[in-house]
Order: sequence, then structure tokens, then C-alpha cells
Amino acid sequence: MDRKSVIITGASRGIGHATAMYFLDRGWRIITCSREDTPEECKRDPNWTRHIPTDLADSASLEAFIAKAGEALGDGPLHALVNNAGMSPKTPYKERLGCLNGDLEAWREVFEINFFASLILCRAFASALHKGKGSVVNITSIAGHMIHPFAGSAYAVSKAALSAMTRELANEFAALDVRVNAVAPGEIETDMIQPEYTSEGHLILPTGYRTWIFVGSSMGLSYFGKEAPEGPGVFHHIYIQPEAYRHYIETGEFADKTILVMENYSAGSKENNTAGALTGGKEFDILHGHFEDKRVGLEVALKDLERFEDGWAYFNFSSPKGLKETGAAFPKRVCWD
Repeated sequence: MDRKSVIITGASRGIGHATAMYFLDRGWRIITCSREDTPEECKRDPNWTRHIPTDLADSASLEAFIAKAGEALGDGPLHALVNNAGMSPKTPYKERLGCLNGDLEAWREVFEINFFASLILCRAFASALHKGKGSVVNITSIAGHMIHPFAGSAYAVSKAALSAMTRELANEFAALDVRVNAVAPGEIETDMIQPEYTSEGHLILPTGYRTWIFVGSSMGLSYFGKEAPEGPGVFHHIYIQPEAYRHYIETGEFADKTILVMENYSAGSKENNTAGALTGGKEFDILHGHFEDKRVGLEVALKDLERFEDGWAYFNFSSPKGLKETGAAFPKRVCWD
């Protein structure tokens, strides 16, 4: 039985690379493109038919990819097209670019990659997809449906446009026996997701951290050189990005852009003044492991060698009314004294 074929854009890392590996494991012939070359470990796989370095924002480069991918397919069918490539430009300080402060040329580049490239590829391979009675999958984003603190406005709008186009393509491709669908991922641990700052230098609240690595809970932490009182008032849940965790396990050091999120939960007895302040004087049986399980704050430790003189900074997102959308760095004296 002939192997099925798939074309995947943006396949050198992140979602695209994971998708390519998924198809490889199932014996598909894959044709891929990205701005980067193929990872060395993938070059050894005979099913990885061809990787073509391509800048999808450049029309000549895109046309060259279509021609080379067509050569690799020959007269055969195409069973799947995964439009995954995407970009989200940011300032040199990794700030989120909005509608009012984003460079218009950057907007155009975003739409060329995130939107127009998908349309052009669908047109170019419509005949081959018809032969294979194949499927098109457009990778959109939750940012196309709601405001997201990490994704810039150009990225979000382009993904919303791609979602709308998916419906139109599904309607037109139905006559060719080709299915068209979209997948809108939430936060995935890729290079695109990094610390985001406001123009004032405040850190934007990380979201999706509960899908990261849970590295433990702590009670009785030491503050300001003093042990916390017996029956501590705060119970800590700590999370780290998966890639940062793996880097630490392998090297014993925290990589640049490591984010440690610490959720603070109330946990204490009525005799504990700290707990009383946090829980309104309610009584909890700590000795038997009974906790209120009420989040009372969130703090972040962040390593950013480009931004912070000492490498690390600490941010507080706690407030009496709930979590703030942005957090200011702690004064150094609070962290170190």
C-alpha cells in the first residue's frame, strides 16, 4: 500500500515539529518548510521526504517552495496540508505589540505568513488534495477569539482571519472531497511564548502555567532569615516551564527566560496571625492536612539576562481584589535583606 503524503509548514520546532514527528511515526511521507533547516535527528529518517527552507513572507521563496514540493509529489495525491507556520512580532524588550503601537510593516509580514501563505498553499495544492481526498488543517489560536496577554494584536487578528477563511475554504473544498478544519491551541511551550512586559517594565501575568511542570509545594519557608512560625499561614504551589525544567535537570542551571510561578494559598490555624489575616480568622486543622484551598496571591521569579542587572527579578500579582493583570518587580531590599 502506498504511503500517504503530508505537507507541513513551520516544521522545524514547536507544534510544527511535533506534528511532523507524529506523521513520521505513522509512516507518512512528509514534505516540510520553515525558515530554519531540518533538525539533524530528522534528516536521518527516510520518511522525511524533503525539507525546504522557505520564507513564507517572501513571494519568490513561497513560489519556489510550491514548485519543489510539487516536484516531490509528482503526479501523486496529497492527503494532508497542515498550515502551521506563524509569527508574533514583539519589541526588542519582548513587549506585546498592540493596534496602536505596532509597526504596520510588521503587521503586513504577520498577515503574509499567518494568513496569505495558507490561502496560497490551499490554492496551489487543491488538485493534489482532490486526488487524495485529503484534509487541510489550519493552526489558528485561542488569541483569535479572545484577548491574550502574550499574543500581539497583529497575531491575534491574523488568526481570527484564518479561522474565518477556514469556514470559507471548507465550503468550497467540499466539492473536491477535501475536508478543511482549524485547530486553535491554547498556550504551548514554544519559543514564541516568553516573558511579556508593559512599556513601564511591568511583567504581564503569565497564563496557562498550570499546564507547566509542577515542582512542588512548600510549607514553613524561611523569610528574611527567619523561619516561618509553626503552622504556616501560606501554602505554596510552584510551577516552571517544561523546557526550563528539562534544562535545569540536564545542566543544574536555570536557562535565560526561566519563569517560576508561585501560587499562594491560605493554610493555617486561628492561632496563626498570618493565617488569620489571610483567611479572616477561620480555623483550619493543619495537623490533619485540612486546608481552605483559597488562592490569596501569586508571585513570579523571572530570569532575564537582557533586562535585569542581577539576572533575576521578582514580581507580585497579588491584590485584595484578586490577581492583577500586570506585576511590578519587588524592591531588591524585600528580596535580599
